[in-house]
Amino acid sequence: MTLTPEKFVSSYLLYLLAASSEAASHQFHLRVRELGLRVPEWRVLACLYDQDGLMIAGQKLSSEVVEEAREHERTLLSALNQSDADRIKPSLERLLASLNSWNSANE
Repeated sequence: MTLTPEKFVSSYLLYLLAASSEAASHQFHLRVRELGLRVPEWRVLACLYDQDGLMIAGQKLSSEVVEEAREHERTLLSALNQSDADRIKPSLERLLASLNSWNSANE
């Protein structure tokens, strides 16, 4: 019996991260457009929401869209078993911190 080598791209971490992000973002961006926003507008609202830099005209809209984003995240995480769902964000946060640290040290 001959073993077939594992496919590289379909199991490559960077591909999996990028493809997952692209697919999940596409789903949510459809909803953003339904709400009458362009994706860059949503991203600015999300950043301002985190900084509490919104004027009263933008607070309600940003709160609504952020809640939609949280619900979308819950839906995405529900596709995983609970153990994986509990670990994925902390794992990615540690990976990002490590990469940022490495990048800062090597620039």
